[in-house]
Parts: sequence; structure tokens; C-alpha cells
Amino acid sequence: MTPDGHQPGGFGESARFGRPYVRFDEENSRDPNCEMVEDVAHPRELLYAQRLSEWVLKLCPSVESLRLAARCQHLCRWMIPRTTIPWTAQAISAGEMT
Repeated sequence: MTPDGHQPGGFGESARFGRPYVRFDEENSRDPNCEMVEDVAHPRELLYAQRLSEWVLKLCPSVESLRLAARCQHLCRWMIPRTTIPWTAQAISAGEMT
């Protein structure tokens, strides 16, 4: 069970999307950065993915692909320090931030 009270991938996804949710959660569970929730440390990116998924579920519960996109938006984000990303307008327009 995850800190948001669900089983990984437990948003009623179809079999088609169930496995990706589990894999996204597995990867984000490796985040060494933690956030405290009710005095328990949880991987930060896992919490972010769960919170974003919950929000999308409230806004557009029938759009499964949006929930999937929300769940993986920051996949393994801690692996690339934000300080290494060129935040210039030219780099952004050229797509070099990835």
C-alpha cells in the first residue's frame, strides 16, 4: 500500500495501464529525497506522482491516459539535477531541457 492509501496502480486502470503504474511507482520509490507524511518518510517523487494522480482523477476521472501521464510526469526526476538543465529561452525553444 502506498502513502496515499492505494495499492500501486490502484486507480481502477485497465489491464493495459496497470503494469506501467506499478513500474512508475517502483522507480519513483527509489528517490533518495524524502518528504514526511504523518511522521513517516516517503520518497518525494512517489508522493508527487500519487498526489498528481489523485488530482487528475478528481478533474477527469474517465481519461485514463491523463492519469497515466500524471503518474510518470517526474519519473526518476532526482537522477538529473535541475542545476544541469539549461534554462535559457533558446534552450527551452530548442527542446534541450530533456
